[in-house]
Amino acid sequence: MIERATLYAMASRLWGSAAGLLTAVLVAWFFTPELQGYYFTFLSLLTLQTFAELGFGELLQQFVSHEWAKTASTDPGERERSLSRLAGLFRFSLRWYGGVALLLGAGLGIAGSVYFRIFSDSRTISWGLAWWIAVLATAVSVLLTPVFSLLEGANRVERVHGVRLGQGLASRIAGFLAIAFGFGLFTIAVTRIVSFLVGISGLGREALGIARRLGRAPVDREAISYRSELWPLQWKFALSWLSGYLLYSLFTPVLFAFHGPELAGRMGMTAAAATAISSAAFAVMATKVPRLAILAAERDYPAMDTVFRRATVSSVLVSAAGAALFLSFLALARRLDLELAKRFLPTLETSLFLSALVLQQVRFAMGSYLRAHKAEPFALLSVLEGLGAVPLLILLGRDFGALGMILGFLGLTTLTLVPAFHIFERCRRSWHAPQTAAHMQGIGGAAPANSGARRAPEFGALGAEPQRRRPEGARIGALGVGPQRTE
Repeated sequence: MIERATLYAMASRLWGSAAGLLTAVLVAWFFTPELQGYYFTFLSLLTLQTFAELGFGELLQQFVSHEWAKTASTDPGERERSLSRLAGLFRFSLRWYGGVALLLGAGLGIAGSVYFRIFSDSRTISWGLAWWIAVLATAVSVLLTPVFSLLEGANRVERVHGVRLGQGLASRIAGFLAIAFGFGLFTIAVTRIVSFLVGISGLGREALGIARRLGRAPVDREAISYRSELWPLQWKFALSWLSGYLLYSLFTPVLFAFHGPELAGRMGMTAAAATAISSAAFAVMATKVPRLAILAAERDYPAMDTVFRRATVSSVLVSAAGAALFLSFLALARRLDLELAKRFLPTLETSLFLSALVLQQVRFAMGSYLRAHKAEPFALLSVLEGLGAVPLLILLGRDFGALGMILGFLGLTTLTLVPAFHIFERCRRSWHAPQTAAHMQGIGGAAPANSGARRAPEFGALGAEPQRRRPEGARIGALGVGPQRTE
């Protein structure tokens, strides 16, 4: 039976895919080809928020999962220590994302303005005010990230994905209306403001109350140290995220700069549809990330391998099926000579781009598995990939347009899968060596009985997992997130 969290996540991604196609129809109907180019270039540049976040959201989720797993300990001292570390981590994350919001509001706004002043020569499109409002809306939206990461790291994935589904529904519908009623480039700001408001209301009093109480909880000397615990891993996360941006988000800005907004718009429309398919496919793995981190903390590696393998196969199959359906849709649209089909790239370029994203599902899954151990072995590979991608894609885009960039992207994706798989297998065998020797027969199936792994943690008032019987004298703490001793 499919878990409700997975259903929410899949519904969100599927809605995103369907809504992306409907958005494409509306953009083709209401926007000129030139305005379409500006619209998708806006979206590509706004993903520069990745540079400001430095991968901290995913890192936060992993640390919360590991600390949360320890709140089920029978040792009262360990429970109290974990709650204190959670409180300190959450408090630090609020300060971090406050700084990110300020940096985005100022830095990204100025950088985007400079870019469009250099490469924009349109006399009919006014982009200035729309750009700044979109940047400020993006900056405010990141303030929800620490709350989502806290809940998701605590395996509260059902609530998180339910809220995200609501955000996707409301923001997309708002975007449809904004396009239809002539908001033009202001559509992006409308969707992000609506998403933020739905996120605030959807989290509910319980979730916000837990976050508020964690923010007030005492933090002892054993609080998580950013310098010694977070930063040694974050810089690796950050390099992977930045490399991912360089690999995926250069297409539209590069084509806008060298070939104008019309080709950039076609690339942006194709990439948006392909990314929606990829996102829907990865939903299967995304809902398993907190569970993988908890299993890693408990050293229940056989169960961890089982969850990973099933989710990976499902992600690849969903991605391949989605790509086939999208190509069939485009073929039908071209046969009927619909205007919509002309707003996408030709069939060859689209097919190659989709093929690369299907292959990327394997890389995404392996990265999620390794990061569940609070490690980032792909950091060096990601850096080399990103450094190679920048000059390669810029030169290919300048000289050969969209086809050249996509061929370069597919080539990089294929070549890097070989070392990525080698790194994955080497790390998995090394980290799991004690367990693998003892439970070789358990790999690929359920964890053997008496494996020594701790049971899943109890989640108290969050209600994220079923509770087990507590030791006598223990009760749910005042935070509602873990046990504390009775006086």
